[in-house]
Parts: sequence; structure tokens; C-alpha cells
Amino acid sequence: MRRALPFFLAALAACGPVRKGAPEPEFDVYLEHFAAVRTEGADIYLRASSVADELGGGNKDERRKALEARLEALRLIDRYNKVLVGMARGEDPKHLKSGMKAVGSRLSAYRPSAQTTFAFASAVPYVGVLVSGAGYVQEALAKRRFVKAVREAQKPIDAILDLLLLDSEPLETVLVTQVEREQDAPRAAVDSLGSRFYRKLQELKATPELGELLGAHNSLREAASLGPIPYAPKPAAEMPTTADLDHLAVLKDEAEVNLREYRDFQVRIGAEKALFERYREALRAAKAALAALNKESEAERAAATGAFNAQALGVRQEALRLREANK
Repeated sequence: MRRALPFFLAALAACGPVRKGAPEPEFDVYLEHFAAVRTEGADIYLRASSVADELGGGNKDERRKALEARLEALRLIDRYNKVLVGMARGEDPKHLKSGMKAVGSRLSAYRPSAQTTFAFASAVPYVGVLVSGAGYVQEALAKRRFVKAVREAQKPIDAILDLLLLDSEPLETVLVTQVEREQDAPRAAVDSLGSRFYRKLQELKATPELGELLGAHNSLREAASLGPIPYAPKPAAEMPTTADLDHLAVLKDEAEVNLREYRDFQVRIGAEKALFERYREALRAAKAALAALNKESEAERAAATGAFNAQALGVRQEALRLREANK
């Protein structure tokens, strides 16, 4: 399955950014990328929530409410984005009103302040913007001022994106820490094998073969961020027999097996961190894209949606790499 990864990444790369004066199909590419980032964002929250539940502590019901609030936030942003794209395409506002009404009602109902115990960021700094912004949107909709309602929705939507950005660092910590815990076992095994190697080593006099085994074992320990095995043979040390050398070689080989497992976890940690880095950039690019779609400049729309597409493509690629690393 690992050989298939470059093919998938190449296929994703075929989804290029929006160009200036882009035809309608490019908006479809942008929407596809937007939906993909929303999916990966939801997956991040679901994975972190599952880890938090496994670890226990805190209030599980409150975490569930917080999870639902964040998933609703992702759905809300997606709905608003589709309204903006519809306007950019020149669709009749009458056909977009139902979508905007749904955005307005969901904004009014969205209250993240009660769900701040998800082991992630506090929503308090954004509550004022959300509440007041939702009020302006509903007021504009009530007066049947569709375009004004769309414009007024941008500030609360931006506040929600800021909340998701604020969440991302503690989310990353939760997921990376979980992998680091899993990584402890093979690293501890490498260390334990080193202790056994040390005890036998002190009984033996130095020989080239012994020095070679010690050097190889210490290289393995260094790769696992462990200190070298000291060598101070006892006065009564004896020349190593073939059986002694074979025993030390077995310990070295077992350490090598555990080191491979340790390195697999290192790859997972690196992939997790790379995904979060791209995810944060995609959220920032989403803010810029939504702002550009709210304007009349075709050039700004093309540039901002194209920049978002590039970041979203990165999210999709890093998500594939993470899944590959987790196999």
C-alpha cells in the first residue's frame, strides 16, 4: 500500500489553484478543497476527543458538547462559503436566500462559551463578536437585505475560524502526546536490553569483536535518545567465548527490532505535526478567501481562493501521509 501514496499525492496535485478570471469549474475545485479541509478538521476533533475519553478526567458530557460545537462550527463555515461562492458565480440571490437563512439561524444558535472544557481553547474572547454579529445578520435578514446579511456574517464567521485556530495547538498536543506515550514502550525495551548488555559486558575483557558489538549497540541507543553503555570490565573479567558474543549479538538484534518500532512512532509524530502545520495555514487561508469572496474584485477572489487551494492541497497530502504512517 505504501507504493500507492505517491500516486494519490500526484492526483491531488492535479487540482490546481484558481486562476485570474477562472471559469466556473475552478469554483468547484475550490469547494472540493474546502470540503476536504472541513472533513480533516472534523477528523482531528474526533480523534482528539477519543483520546481525551480514553485518558479520562474532566467532564465527558462537557467534552461531547464541545465536540458538537466545533463540528457545528465547521458545518457553519462550509454553508457560508457556499453562499459566497454562489454570489461570486453571479447566481440569483433568491436561490441563495435559504442557505443564508440557515447560516443566520445557526449563527444565532451557536454558543461555544458553554463548551470550553474540551481540553482545548477557551471561546470567551470570541463570544461578543459571535453574539453581536449573529444579531446583525438576523436583523438584515428580517429586513430582507440579503447582501448586507452576507456581509455582516463575515465577522462572526471569522471569530469562529479564530476559535478553531486557537484550538489547534492544544489539539496537536493531545494527539502527539498520545503517540509519545505509545512510543515509550519500545524505547524502554531498547534501554532494558542495554542494561542486560551492560551487565554481561563487564564480565568480559576487551576484544575487537566485543568493541564492534558495543559500538553497534550504542549507535542504536543514540538513535533512541539514550546514553551510551559504559565499559569498565571487572578485574576478574574473562576473554569472551563464542557463546558470550552470540548472547550480546542477540541483545543487540533485539534492540534493533525495538528501535525500528520506535522510529515508526517518530514518523507518526512528524506526520501529525506536519498535518497540524498545514491545517493552521489552511484556516488562515480560509479567512482570506472568505474575505475576498465578499468583495467584487475578480483578481482578489482568484488570488485568495488559489492560495487556499494550495494550503488545502497540503492538508490533504499530509493527511494521506499520516494515514500511511499509522498503518
